[in-house]
Amino acid sequence: MSLIADPQIEVIVEATGVPGAGIRHALAAIAAGKHIVMVNVEADALAGPLLARRATEAGVVYSLAWGDQPALICEHVDWARAAASRWSAPARARAMSRIITNPIPTTSGTSSTST
Repeated sequence: MSLIADPQIEVIVEATGVPGAGIRHALAAIAAGKHIVMVNVEADALAGPLLARRATEAGVVYSLAWGDQPALICEHVDWARAAASRWSAPARARAMSRIITNPIPTTSGTSSTST
């Protein structure tokens, strides 16, 4: 925890894979005014929204690491929203990378669907 308090460190990368440790590290980083890159999927699954809210309130960034499962899921959700799609969260993002149904709006107010 002493590294988290070091004033020369601006960003903490949490990659322990241990949920309790990841949450403790993230909370300590937020309290110390550090940005967090969360690679610990287990900690994010348990407390991601709480950690993100606490980070926002503290004026720091809580971010998921690119390439990890939470980041891949967020990428799919962002893509689906940008494409005006309905979506559901897959159980295994890497194994099921494209299960999004994409309704394509038309000017008449109806939509056609493609997968």
